[in-house]
Amino acid sequence: MKSRIQGSFLAFILSLFLSSVMVPVALAAPFPNSEGHQGECLLCHAQESFFAYLENGESISLTVTTDHTKNSIHWDENIYCADCHTDQSDNPHPNPDTTTCKDCHPNNEYDEEVNLANISFKLAYLTLRDYQLNLNNICKDCHQSEAERSADSTHQMVFDQGNLSAPICTDCHKSHFVVKPNQPRSMISEICSECHLAVYTTYAGSVHGAALIGEGNEDVPSCVDCHGVHDISGPYDITFRNASVIMCTTCHSDESLMAPYGISTQIIETYLKDFHARSSNLFILSNKNRPKDQAVCFDCHGIHNILAPDNPSSQVYPENLLHTCQKCHIDADITFPRTWLGHYVPTIEDNPILFFINKFYPTLIGTVLFVSSIYIFFDARKRSQLKNSIDKNEQEGK
Repeated sequence: MKSRIQGSFLAFILSLFLSSVMVPVALAAPFPNSEGHQGECLLCHAQESFFAYLENGESISLTVTTDHTKNSIHWDENIYCADCHTDQSDNPHPNPDTTTCKDCHPNNEYDEEVNLANISFKLAYLTLRDYQLNLNNICKDCHQSEAERSADSTHQMVFDQGNLSAPICTDCHKSHFVVKPNQPRSMISEICSECHLAVYTTYAGSVHGAALIGEGNEDVPSCVDCHGVHDISGPYDITFRNASVIMCTTCHSDESLMAPYGISTQIIETYLKDFHARSSNLFILSNKNRPKDQAVCFDCHGIHNILAPDNPSSQVYPENLLHTCQKCHIDADITFPRTWLGHYVPTIEDNPILFFINKFYPTLIGTVLFVSSIYIFFDARKRSQLKNSIDKNEQEGK
C-alpha cells in the first residue's frame, strides 16, 4: 500500500516536471492559419501580463482572451489570427525547435506554474494611434466596399483635415471582439456615444431614443438609419439636408409601422402639399448642389431632440411654435403660428369652414379652367373666321 502511494506521488511529480518542460516548447510554436493553431497564439496572448512598449514609453496590453476570439464574427467565418496578422504567421518564433521564451525575453520573470509573467517587448510605433492606424489598413483587404464608402464619409473628411482621432474601423468595430453591431440594435447608438456622448444623451431623451434604448423598441431609427453606416453624413451636409424629407418618409409613410402608435401617415402628404415642401422641390430642381433654405423636417422637429408634439418640451408644442417659426420668419408675431394647421387634414368636425373650402376650391378651379378653355376655343374660332372674312373682302375689292 505504501509503495503504491509512493508510486502515485512520483508520477504526480514527474507530470509536473514534464509540464514545465513541455510548455515552453508549445509557446515557441509558429502561428499557422488554422483553427487548431489559434490556441497557440493565445498561449502568450491570453496572459493578462502580456504587453508591449511604444517608442514614446507608453505601454499597451496585447492580451486577447478566448472569449474575445470565439465570440467574434470572424471566428464564425473561419477567419483566424494569421489571416489578419499576416506578418506574424511565422513570427516571433521562427525556430520553434530551438527557441525558448528566455532566448528572446531574458529579462522577463517566469513563474513555474504558469510558465511566464510580465512578458513584454518594444513596438516600432511612436504612439498608440500610429499603431492603430497601421492595423486599421488590414480591414480594407477584405472589406473593400465598406472602405470605399467610408472614403466619402464625414469621418474621413475630418481625418483628412488632420484630426487623427477621427473614427477608424477598429474604433467602432473593435479589433478582436468583433460582433454584429445591431445585436441588440441599441448597441449601435452606444458605439456612437463613445465619441458623440452629448448627442447620445440628447438622443436618449428623444421619442426615438427613449423607445429604443429605454424600452428596447426596434421600430424606431438608430443613428445609422439616418446618418448611414459607413458613408456617414450629417444634417449640415448638402446631400443629407436635401434628402432628409425622403429619409423621414421611409418610416412615416409606412402605415403598418405607424398604425400601432396612432401616427397618421398623412403627415407626409400634408407636408408635400405645404408651401415649404413645394418651394423646396422647386429649389432642388434648380439648385441641386446647394443646400435648400426652405424648412425640412428637422428644422421644425429637431435633429436628435425630437419629441412628441404634445410634449411641452417639443419644438412644435403650441407654446413653443412661435420661437420655432422665428428661426426662419424673424418678424413673425404671436398670430403667425395660427395660420399653420399642422400635419392633419381638416375635417368637418375640426374645421368646417376650411373643410368646405378644400372641397369647393378644387371644383371651382376645375370649373374655371373648363369654362376658360371653352371661351378660348370659341374666341379663337371667331377671330379666325373674322380674319378669313377680311381677307376675302380685300381680295374681292381688288
